[in-house]
Amino acid sequence: MSERLRVTKRLAQMGLILVVLLTASAAHAFTIVGDSVTATLTDLDTIEVIFTGSATVGTTVEFSDTLNKAQWTLDVFDLGFLLEGTCTNDFDDCSYPSGIRLEISDLDFTPAAILVGLTNEQSTLLAIAGSPTVTASSVTIDFQNFTLGTGDVTQFRADFDLVAQPQATVPEPAALALVLAGLLGLGALGLRRSRS
Repeated sequence: MSERLRVTKRLAQMGLILVVLLTASAAHAFTIVGDSVTATLTDLDTIEVIFTGSATVGTTVEFSDTLNKAQWTLDVFDLGFLLEGTCTNDFDDCSYPSGIRLEISDLDFTPAAILVGLTNEQSTLLAIAGSPTVTASSVTIDFQNFTLGTGDVTQFRADFDLVAQPQATVPEPAALALVLAGLLGLGALGLRRSRS
């Protein structure tokens, strides 16, 4: 095998190794645990805020409050969230004629990623009004008209998983130039050896 062919083969092997390393580093497991998120739950009939605030995503329920005798909790976890509602009134139903709106924002993923959608949309008692609105770091969902019956039983449950993808990264021009210079240097070294 000629020296030139050997050098070309070696450069191809190095390029393949570089591609494998770059591909392997592209696989990420995203999380929002430890991130501070903001959430607001609003009664769309009265425009009353059921709960609002910021909390750090962890292992406990982050948001909880009562409005019109209904207890609401929102647990934001690793890559999803769970909203539950229970009517704590023993005599009257807890009614939401215009529905409710859930807004979760400031979703900052580790490693850096953007929110692209929701999956495993499981909801009891009611339907989602239209499509959820998803941006790079927030989600808004409107739930249609519904009533929670009496009794201390969880009657509303909405469970969602967040879908994220890596933020587009632009290679550093200096690093790219160094890699190209190194490959050219190896090629020149191979040519120099073959001539001597």
